[in-house]
Amino acid sequence: MALLWENLVCQLDSVRASGQTPAAVGAVSSDSREQRLQQALEAIKDSGNAMMIESLKAALEGRPANLELPELPIPGQNGMSGPEVYLSQISDRFKPDR
Repeated sequence: MALLWENLVCQLDSVRASGQTPAAVGAVSSDSREQRLQQALEAIKDSGNAMMIESLKAALEGRPANLELPELPIPGQNGMSGPEVYLSQISDRFKPDR
């Protein structure tokens, strides 16, 4: 684990030493945050991902997202595991095929 942190520190030092931003970041920074959020919303509006759409709309409006996530099970209360409880509460459309 220490080796991973050391590798991360070396990468951060090399980025700081270069003093340049990557090309992809430089290209995106020309638009304002609101414009980028609006573009992202336009790109995913037909995807059907309600949580992503709500999150982007909330960011554009400057409010917290109203995500209706299923409640977590209380340990020992029922015999189903966390993933089983989650799958029982989400829409059939998003459930994996078994």
